[in-house]
Amino acid sequence: MKAKLLASSIFLSIVVSACGGGGGGGSSSGSSTPTPAVNNDGPADVASNDGLSEETISGGMTETNEAEDNIPSEADNSSETAESIEEDSLVENEISNESDEAEVDYTPNEDLMISDADNSSELYVENTFSFSASTLVDIQITGNYTNGDAIANSLVRVYKVDDSVEELTEESAYEKSLLLVGMTDSSGALNQLVEWPNNLKKVIVEIEAVGVENEALLSVDDAIVHHFH
Repeated sequence: MKAKLLASSIFLSIVVSACGGGGGGGSSSGSSTPTPAVNNDGPADVASNDGLSEETISGGMTETNEAEDNIPSEADNSSETAESIEEDSLVENEISNESDEAEVDYTPNEDLMISDADNSSELYVENTFSFSASTLVDIQITGNYTNGDAIANSLVRVYKVDDSVEELTEESAYEKSLLLVGMTDSSGALNQLVEWPNNLKKVIVEIEAVGVENEALLSVDDAIVHHFH
């Protein structure tokens, strides 16, 4: 009998000992809900991750802004293009002006001058050559009688003669063509600018006056100048 009681006591002790933790929970609440485990490192990790995310985003935005600033705008490109074109134009104008100012040497090649030209590039052309068929000639005729009076209000005639004429007494000197008729003023002078053929080489000038040499054979240059007396 004592043995049975002892065995029962031992069994109860084992049961109580085994269920002691659970009993304590049962005494405080009839139905216990497990409390979620709190990860103390969680918020710190989240905060840390949020901080890194903001820095990354901020850095990305900064790099994007810098990249956008480095991209030239269309206005900048247009301005630079216009400046480049203007500079190129100035350089071309300077080169053109220097080329125009450079003196051209028209001195002929002596070796080519003694032989016939094979083509037009070997032809020698005077630097005064032009395609104009006429030239301006300044006529300056004056006259005085032997007593010093001016040969005033007298007719003056200019004739073209052959280039071969050397003296007024030559027969060919009478084969002349009238070019101009003018009149001296009150001081005995005739000044006139005329346009004549540029192949005109010689002329005869006559003035209507008695008692003076009233005829002269003259060569034609840029001007015809003669004084009758």
